[in-house]
Amino acid sequence: MPIATIEATSIDALTLAIPAVAIAGVLAIAWPRVRGTTLVGPWCWAVASLVAVAGVDALLPETARAAANPGLNPARYIAAVSTFCPVMAILGAKRPQDRAWQFVVLTMLVVLALPGLEALLFGTGRAIAPHAARRWFLAALVFVGWLNYLPTRRWLSSCLYAAAQLMLLAEQLPVPFSIDPAVAVRGALALAALAALWALIAGWLRRPADDPFDRLWRDFRNSFGALWAFRVQDRVRAAAGATAALGWSHFLPAPSDADGASKPSIDERQAAEQTFLSLLRRFVSQEWIDARWVAPSTQT
Repeated sequence: MPIATIEATSIDALTLAIPAVAIAGVLAIAWPRVRGTTLVGPWCWAVASLVAVAGVDALLPETARAAANPGLNPARYIAAVSTFCPVMAILGAKRPQDRAWQFVVLTMLVVLALPGLEALLFGTGRAIAPHAARRWFLAALVFVGWLNYLPTRRWLSSCLYAAAQLMLLAEQLPVPFSIDPAVAVRGALALAALAALWALIAGWLRRPADDPFDRLWRDFRNSFGALWAFRVQDRVRAAAGATAALGWSHFLPAPSDADGASKPSIDERQAAEQTFLSLLRRFVSQEWIDARWVAPSTQT
């Protein structure tokens, strides 16, 4: 084998392995943080998706990696749609339905993967060409996942992950664009690795908070996304009243004397705290709460 071919193969393997190992490392570091929470399901789907996307290219013979080979598309398409599973799993990450929700995610994966599964099972040999409705549905799923974390500290990770999905599904979108499949997979893995790294860094670079409930609220919001955060806000508002409503950056914003707003009473504050903690236990473990929260009465 010519030296140039060996070098090209080595570079090709490295560009696939380095981002995949980086993502696996971040997932391993994140495991202690998600253990005992309803994020275990999304974490498991993330591992499965990483194995699918990186594994398909790693196992394909070199001759099958050519962009002109239509038999390549089904396996890569199935791997690409698996990237929606972690995002969709988060949307059902509340006890007690979080475990049953994983069957919903699996069903979605099967439905999305049908064109690829049919091509693999029946050996049509044709490139996948989804119906226009399926193309728009894929684009909508990318948008939902991107939007969920856009208002949080992990907004950059959300943007990078959405870009990775668009790269993997380049030919299956409502406005398709052509890109070499091997380049798309490696570029998408690199973007996903950057997204994972920033999500980890953003978790470490938390804003200081004097109020222990601020720490809990911000970590919950950044971990579970805007859709669950809005839901929790509504529940606290309904239980404790408008004056004790959750803010976006603070648990209970203290209105200034100039704006004329009334401050929440002690009873409203307590009702808001109790409701919030009760809701939080539907998502996380007591250990998760204890790691971030010190009761105000014990603070010095």
